[in-house]
Amino acid sequence: MKRQPGKRRWFALIAIAPIIAGGLALGTSSPALAVTRATCPGVTWVCFYANINDSPQGSADDVLALSANHSNWAQISDPAHVCGGIITHTWNDCASSVDGLFRTLTMYAWTNSGCQGMRLNIPPNTDYPDLRSVMGGQDFNDVISSDKVGNSTSGC
Repeated sequence: MKRQPGKRRWFALIAIAPIIAGGLALGTSSPALAVTRATCPGVTWVCFYANINDSPQGSADDVLALSANHSNWAQISDPAHVCGGIITHTWNDCASSVDGLFRTLTMYAWTNSGCQGMRLNIPPNTDYPDLRSVMGGQDFNDVISSDKVGNSTSGC
């Protein structure tokens, strides 16, 4: 029996197509969000870091600086890959420390998308260098999936 040229490549494409489609559906491309990645820019931002003790800080992409609401962190890309991940490379379930630089507003972060689940309050000028034990011993390490800015916990 004579082998057909290119048959193996066709099967490889069929096998990898669902993986590519799944990655696109999970948000590998980042929509336009109010996100700036830089070493924590200042008083109008709350900065999240992939590791405890506000690290890493080696490049502009190592820090997630937020100043607006985000109902699903799976839509916030992680171009520096400080969060790991095999396909999606997002900030979902990644943050291990927080530097809250707001002067008057509080940021709220939740363990589930849509501002659901356990809530972390980040009052003005609050630093959580280790999210493994905050607010009376609760563990928020690698579980934050949404956030809201303001002085009210309603809405997302």
